[in-house]
Order: sequence, then C-alpha cells, then structure tokens
Amino acid sequence: MNSKLVTVLASVCFMLLGCDVETTGKTYRVQISAETAKSLVYETSIRGEIVLLELYSDKIMFTALIDRRKFEEVRTLKPPTYFTYKDSQYVKNDIFFWGSAGKPESVSVDDKIFEGFFLENGSQISAEGKTAQAVMEQFRSGKYLKLETHYLDNDQQKKYPIFDISSVKDDLPKLNPSSASYFVVNDNDTRCIQVGSRKIVWIETSAGSFALNGQALGLLRSRRSDGYPWLDSDNRPLREGRDVLGRDVTAPLIKAGLTKCENN
Repeated sequence: MNSKLVTVLASVCFMLLGCDVETTGKTYRVQISAETAKSLVYETSIRGEIVLLELYSDKIMFTALIDRRKFEEVRTLKPPTYFTYKDSQYVKNDIFFWGSAGKPESVSVDDKIFEGFFLENGSQISAEGKTAQAVMEQFRSGKYLKLETHYLDNDQQKKYPIFDISSVKDDLPKLNPSSASYFVVNDNDTRCIQVGSRKIVWIETSAGSFALNGQALGLLRSRRSDGYPWLDSDNRPLREGRDVLGRDVTAPLIKAGLTKCENN
C-alpha cells in the first residue's frame, strides 16, 4: 500500500476505525525553550556545553545544553533550539546529568544548602513551589547559586555549576510562571492505525502533531520526500515526535498508541 493512501487512512482513523479520544490518561509536560524564563548561563569546561539557570515565579530549573553543531556531529535527531547564546543555537543535552528521574538533588546559596530539588531527566533538575520560593528569597542577601551536582570535565575532575545571581535580584518580582514555558500531552490523544503488519502511531496536541514510532516516522519521511506532507485533522504538518518530545515522553506514548491498535 502506498504512503499517500496510508496517510489518507490515518487521517480518517478516528472517524472510521475507532481511534477514540478519552478525557483521562497520563499527562506529560514538554518544555521546548527557555524563552519565558529569566536565565543565567554557566559555561562548563567542556567545549560547546553550558548549564542554563531558568528562573520562574514558581520554579527553578537547571537545564544542560549543548551546541547544536556539536550535537549533530554524533546524533541524528533534530531537536528544537532551546536557547541561543553567543550567536550559537543550543539544544538539550540529555546525557549530562546522571541518575533516574526523581533522584533528590540540592543547591546552595553561598553556604546555605537547600534540599527539595529533583532530577527530571538527563538534562534537567528542578524545584517548584515553596522550595523555589525559599531559594529565591535567599537570593536577596546572597551572591552565588551553586548546583550541588557535579559533572566531570575533560580531565575527569569534578566541577559544579555556579551562577552569579547579583544581576537577577531586581527581576525576581517580575518573573513569569513556569506554565508559560511548556505544553502538555496526554497519552489518550495518541492515534494508531494498523495497515497489514504495520502499526502506525502518532499524536495530535494543541502544540502540534507528531509521528511517534518507527512506522510512523517512515511514513512521515516518505510523504515529505514525495511532496505530500502528512497533515493532521487541523491541516497541520506532522513533525518527528522524538525530536520535540524527547525519549522519556515518546516511549510511553508509543506504548499507549500500540495498545489502542491491539484493542481495536
């Protein structure tokens, strides 16, 4: 079956083949840029790698980033630019921080330690609510913020990201909420259509639609090369999910979508 016909079938999937949308399910936050944050940069001792401090009215986030050119030397993904620094585009560096999601972390303002931070994924550590507020309150009398999580430099020596916070004190009352920085996807919004032995999984969200599994990516690329982009129900072209959503979100969404194919 050719790719154009498969795309047509996918487009009418939820009307004819039972790709129903439910109102409950597991949700995932996807943050694709630091545009709405007040940001400070720590330049690591590793070429082309930085750690970004993002300040929101209700959240503090540390995001490890890597120069896009360096990233694309070894990776085939095309993630969106998360931050621009010194005329270079930076994307998430998802192998910078080690450990499982939820791992406790801490920071210090000068010599005062604050617990309550957690590893979100390989590129981000954060704290919300009262913990974030307490740390930012300490900013008013402090000089430096240190992430008490080390990385190894090129000589395998331990280094810690440290930020001069003197320049952000006056901006604290004007910070944006973290909700302005991300969009939410729900695994019940996944779609699945089976054509022969192929199960094609994608998702439609308020921020766009994304091809998720290998079969969907193959269809997306085939349609693109033929000059007939795969469009969703709102006539928006699909993008490659793993580029934007990341591995930690894409994997469970694929699983949820395949379950729909099995149940139909």
